[in-house]
Amino acid sequence: INHVEISWLISVSILLLINDLKKTDPVGKKIFTLIITLWLFVFIHLFAVRTGIITLYLFLLVYFIILLWKNKKQRKFILLLPVLLSVILFVSYKLSDTLKDKLNYTMYDLSQFRINKTESQFYSDSRRMYSIKIGLQLIKENPWFGCGIGNIEDKCNSIYKVNYPHVQTENYYRPHSLYIYVICCFGIFFGTVVLLCYLYPLIYFIQNKNYLFFNVYLSLVIISVWDVILGTLFGECIFLLLTGWGIKMSLHENLTPQQQ
Repeated sequence: INHVEISWLISVSILLLINDLKKTDPVGKKIFTLIITLWLFVFIHLFAVRTGIITLYLFLLVYFIILLWKNKKQRKFILLLPVLLSVILFVSYKLSDTLKDKLNYTMYDLSQFRINKTESQFYSDSRRMYSIKIGLQLIKENPWFGCGIGNIEDKCNSIYKVNYPHVQTENYYRPHSLYIYVICCFGIFFGTVVLLCYLYPLIYFIQNKNYLFFNVYLSLVIISVWDVILGTLFGECIFLLLTGWGIKMSLHENLTPQQQ
């Protein structure tokens, strides 16, 4: 279990709680739900994991765009949402020393990677960039059939040893992007088939007008650009839980009252 998965799960929880506020529940329950939602909103900024914060604001943007779009009289306010969310994020940044430190850390980290300093291997963003560069090289070397999922670790290690001898073995990473990882393992053709299967639930949810879980799954599709959330047991369990939950909800909503 790592901080990326936890922060993503917190952002999902905030979205589900906000959606729950629309229900006609007793006032006491609504107040309790609102308090928990606000606390998690503050906490995720204090936690200061970029993936969680990015997905949270993505959730809010998509959620309220869909909400306004459903109401023809309120569609004109859609263009105000990006501005409003940007202001909220800016205020959060100004009020949070943790967020400021995180941004400064990221900028410093990337600067160390660009000048290829030996110390860059000790920063998370640099390690991620090293792994992505190695993944792209593996794709060039094995474009059609890939290197195989069982060989990718050895292949990555050999590239580290040749191209980045200053990187210590404990800092060796496999490609830190689901898309690059899949193409490395299975090649362009079969890797594309695997990724299309991965993208299918996104199409399924939008076809069934399940906008809530479309929003959740969209975040997975986006953060997979720089993370491999399906690479851990925790991430895979959460992925299966949410996907199954979303499909069940879609099927239930498409049933007639007699079938329900």
